[in-house]
Amino acid sequence: MPTAVFLFTVYKFPNLNVPVSVTSSNSLSGLNAGTYKVVATQTVNDLINSDEEQIVIESAILPLEYSIGVSNQNCSQGAQITLNATVGSISQCEIISGPELRPLQTSTVFSNLQEGTYNIRAFNSCGEAVVTTYTVLLGSADLAISEGILSNDSSSNCDMVNISNMITPAEGTTISYPITIAYTIHPPGGANDIVVTQQIPTGMPGTLEVSQEFQIYEGEDYTYDMQVTDNCNVVFNKTGMVVNAEPQISFQESIGLCGKYFQISMTGAKSPFTVNFINAPAEFDAEAFNSDHPGPFNTSVIQYGSQDNHLPSGVYKVEITDSCGRVVIDEYNLEQILPVPSVVSRNNGCFAELGNTQISISGRIVVSGSIISAPEAYTESLPQDVNGFIVDGKLKLLNLTIVTYVILM
Repeated sequence: MPTAVFLFTVYKFPNLNVPVSVTSSNSLSGLNAGTYKVVATQTVNDLINSDEEQIVIESAILPLEYSIGVSNQNCSQGAQITLNATVGSISQCEIISGPELRPLQTSTVFSNLQEGTYNIRAFNSCGEAVVTTYTVLLGSADLAISEGILSNDSSSNCDMVNISNMITPAEGTTISYPITIAYTIHPPGGANDIVVTQQIPTGMPGTLEVSQEFQIYEGEDYTYDMQVTDNCNVVFNKTGMVVNAEPQISFQESIGLCGKYFQISMTGAKSPFTVNFINAPAEFDAEAFNSDHPGPFNTSVIQYGSQDNHLPSGVYKVEITDSCGRVVIDEYNLEQILPVPSVVSRNNGCFAELGNTQISISGRIVVSGSIISAPEAYTESLPQDVNGFIVDGKLKLLNLTIVTYVILM
């Protein structure tokens, strides 16, 4: 029996005229990702036939993305840059331009760099490269320390409260880690100062939030100071910050489809919380606006009402009790402001006695309308239901006599 001979011709799209390979082997390696057409030709003596298939080779290469971390950036002895792969992996990297060059290396750390702008090139294992420009600053960076902020959820200890401060470097600079934070606490009544120290080995280069527990002295405020020392031994101070450990309530309005609702936020308190409305508008039923009322609530933000369930207008006096038995009372005046409709009217021509009117309400959908006042010559019975003229949430009235109308929506 004659033996069949096979020949495989491989093309890569879009060039289907010049093959990338012609082979009798039933396998082919070393191809890039893409779409290929394979034509298989079979020859037996003088008989020839062929078939073809389209094959897609997916790319297995992960794109390379990386961030740059810096330490010692503000110290006179030089900066250390570290490349951190966020997508893919770094197999080699180098500095290709700048005040000094560094050859290809497998380590992702460049140490003792001078001040200046560098172009850093990193390669993945497939040889794909990504170049990033980064500026090293060796001047001292000013660090700003914010006022203390009571945390949303207080300490797990009912006698303590958590207060956080934000540490932010001047624009164009970064925090040089590690940093040391010293709190000097001045208790009320002239008691001895208390000093607490934290070590922060690393963190975000832009903004760092630090938190510290403070003792609650019932009914008495007191102060504390902060001293922040960065890795360059540069010291930054903020003094006289007040510890007010009383729990606090704040209200945040939201606008729904047909009115407002609100969220109540607790700070300086320990969950779970229970809520009691001492005063509220007569139409207000707390459970109708939050089915979990009166709690206990395990979240520091508690919502009453929703997009399609707005609250009645009026003054709400709220009492909230936390799990430590601390009570805070506050009130809020919720005003529902009716939206102003947009009215566009025009006549049907320069000398026409008829015209048309379109009425819409921004952010709302018109669902009903009626003409409640019109001139004596108007022949329709009033009030006239005009719901049938609502199109796409807007009231569109056509061929009206050009006079004044009052329309209820």
